Amino acid sequence: MTLKQWQKHQRRYEAGLWLAFLGIHAAANAIVSSIEIKRSNLGFALWEPWSWEISSALILLLLVPFILAVDHRFPLRRRHWLRHALIHLAFTLPFSLLHVFGMVALLTLSYSVMGTTYDFGDWTAGLVYEYLKDVRAYSGAL
Repeated sequence: MTLKQWQKHQRRYEAGLWLAFLGIHAAANAIVSSIEIKRSNLGFALWEPWSWEISSALILLLLVPFILAVDHRFPLRRRHWLRHALIHLAFTLPFSLLHVFGMVALLTLSYSVMGTTYDFGDWTAGLVYEYLKDVRAYSGAL
């Protein structure tokens, strides 16, 4: 493939790579969660960890353009590295909130389809827990 061919279809290739990466990541996490659930006799249905991971991956996929837009405006380069890093850190908060609320909406829907209800639990603890994971996801996307 020539550079010109790559550039012509770059957006498609990038979207495909994001889709593949997040799909593989979600599948691996769902399998690991399923093993842990079975090992610990936690009583979750087989579909639940898949629902958790797929809902998260879908919302993350929708948020990739947000991260790329922030990075385009505030690139992490030598000249303004510290200031731009602090801006990125600040943007992790709305990123995480969008991820959590989107994920909870999808989980509420999927649990409803399965004839049950989804309970996020304690919102304060849940938001802190998800934020710590989302900072890593945001950083990994840069």
